[in-house]
Amino acid sequence: MPGGETTDDTSADLPVFGLDDVPALPSGDLRQLLGGKGAGLVEMRRLSIPVPPAFVLGTPLCGRFLASGWPAGLEAAIDRNLAALEKATNRRFGDSHSPLLVSVRSGAPVSMPGMMDTILNLGANRATISALAARRRDERFALDTWSRFSRMYASIVLGLTVEDLGDPPARDASAAHLQEDIDRVHAACSRRGTPIPDDPRAQLRGAIEAVFRSSRSDRAQVYCAREGLAQGIPTAVVVQSMVFGNLGPLSGTGVAFSRDPSTGANEIYGDFLLDAQGEDVVSGARKSEPLAAMKRQMPHTFDELCNVVGLLERYYRDLCDVEFTVQKGQLQVLQVRPGKRSAVAAVRIAVEMANAGLIAREDALRRVTREQMQQIKVSRSVRKGAIEIASGVAASPGVASGLVCLHPDRVAEMAANGHAVILVRPTTSPEDVHGMEKSAGIVTSTGGMVSHAALIARGWGIAAVCGVEALVFEPQLSVGGHVVREGDWLTIDGGTGAIYLGDCAESGGDPPTELNTLFAWGSELGIAPGGDPADASTARGDGRGIDPFVLMRSIALLGIAADARLATVLAVPLDVARAAVDALPPGHVGRSARGLQLTPDGKRWLQAQLAAERMGVDAGRANSLYEAFAEVDTVLKRVIAGWQVREVDGRDVINDHGDADYDATMRAMLWAVHSKAAPLIDELLALAPRLELYRARLARAAAAVDAGDGTMIASPFKDSYHTVWFELHEELMHLAGRDRATEEAAASGAALH
Repeated sequence: MPGGETTDDTSADLPVFGLDDVPALPSGDLRQLLGGKGAGLVEMRRLSIPVPPAFVLGTPLCGRFLASGWPAGLEAAIDRNLAALEKATNRRFGDSHSPLLVSVRSGAPVSMPGMMDTILNLGANRATISALAARRRDERFALDTWSRFSRMYASIVLGLTVEDLGDPPARDASAAHLQEDIDRVHAACSRRGTPIPDDPRAQLRGAIEAVFRSSRSDRAQVYCAREGLAQGIPTAVVVQSMVFGNLGPLSGTGVAFSRDPSTGANEIYGDFLLDAQGEDVVSGARKSEPLAAMKRQMPHTFDELCNVVGLLERYYRDLCDVEFTVQKGQLQVLQVRPGKRSAVAAVRIAVEMANAGLIAREDALRRVTREQMQQIKVSRSVRKGAIEIASGVAASPGVASGLVCLHPDRVAEMAANGHAVILVRPTTSPEDVHGMEKSAGIVTSTGGMVSHAALIARGWGIAAVCGVEALVFEPQLSVGGHVVREGDWLTIDGGTGAIYLGDCAESGGDPPTELNTLFAWGSELGIAPGGDPADASTARGDGRGIDPFVLMRSIALLGIAADARLATVLAVPLDVARAAVDALPPGHVGRSARGLQLTPDGKRWLQAQLAAERMGVDAGRANSLYEAFAEVDTVLKRVIAGWQVREVDGRDVINDHGDADYDATMRAMLWAVHSKAAPLIDELLALAPRLELYRARLARAAAAVDAGDGTMIASPFKDSYHTVWFELHEELMHLAGRDRATEEAAASGAALH
């Protein structure tokens, strides 16, 4: 790889990793090191999801490069990982017989859709493309691949503009026309004195440098400012073997969401394109089809995709946005990230995931941001009697009226003058975000639910209608046959996809039905939707909103309760927990240097409460439920034992947690236990609603384990899964009229026989 080297690092010290060579790290640390895209690939690989071979240049290299140039040793580290990629794919980079082409993708630690650069089909030159055409017996496919690479490299790495390059070839362009486009692009680059390198390794270095530089681009800075992120977030670089969705009717590409990102409906949702590459879908340049089209055309591959998407949602416990390619019927997953969602969807998804036991209720409250709550509060509707003139894809819900503007550069000026603006474009690109940010609504003539316009609009709570076929720009702007000029009023409904002439919006709109549930949880837990304790209901500010029965039972089960531990158990701020204790009847709780403890009077009061509760419980149901929990308890004990001790060469040894795959298996087994326990907990709460906190505590512990904190499996010093489970076991014995001594005697007798 050509170029001077400016630092003293050796290649062995540099953070460059193959997907199977990454150190075992918690999910958060993994994202910081490898970026979201790289971390997702590593985790999917560990989940046995089909992922094309790749290696990742970690985020620290971005800062080093921007500060002092290409790090010493990086060339050798890349060559070493390229060799591993060649071995995994049985192809060679730059080879004239069996060529390896790669993609070079950015990946910041936080999701920034489209803000940094990606280059596909890298390694293309006359020799490799000729070999590709011969291997695939398809000259047109090979030339289409080369044309796409040439245009991406010319614009992203070399800085040529659309005007420099001219319009891209038509989708059905012949091989001859594709070759003409390639020659034209290469000639334009050469005239500028910046020819596209023929050497694939030179191409790779240029692409890596360009991706690093894109982290400081104007569009990235605008996005960070809008999202409240620090400026200059470094990016990792993912170098991945290409898979091709443009290989005919058994190939394609798409983006799938585990739930509908506009409404929150619990069903797989997304866009798909046959015989296409990923940029065709995300850019919105081509009209995509719903995933139902994939189900019709590739039923078995569609079923595999549904299984993968479902697994990823359970693993991440969040709405997942999954990018995939199908090459000759074979599914390959390229990316997973948290899905951008509308405010309405955020509320519904948070509540439904909490009810399903995927997340704790306090997590659900924090999943809905303050900005999303505000968007719901100021929601609008279309005035009755308004006449619809056109429609498109309902890409981002919300009703917006504003003055039509055709160029993102002018949106900010119009918005600064106090005007609401509807940005109307054929499609949007990352270069348009400065105008999108100031828009009240966005309309595009192409693209669908996963186009750039839709993703950004949903994330920012901007109403959007995409893929409006009745939107025409030449010879003059018209919508549904109605001539529209810049400065005219349009109203759009991003929830239905409808477009209206004039200002037809009025205040009011139906909030999601799950919002009342979220408010009720917020009142119970002292956390306002949006997760800011400062905005919490004052009903708990003095601690009097906490049930004394729940509070004293928690202290009793803890034995001696430190204030901080009690606050964790109750899921309230420390000062609220202390205030709740102070509000108890005098003489029920004593305080020592070690913590809080029930007094004899407190124990008598609590025993009376427990006896009254047990008398009101259906004993048959309680015993049946206890037996069901006992079966799950047996599995949990195996998980805890396996986490602490593992078998090596036929003998048991203390688990030193040096085997990342083994530990990952144990964490997955714990998640299986948690999933089995969820419906049982629902039944338990029907018997004793005061036990609601156990659902949140178990979910919180399971989430911590899944994120990499193994101590949350069984540490007695934390609110770990086993700690919470032990207390829950005590509650079940109480409700079923059993006691610990009887249970242990029964267990010993069973063991003897």
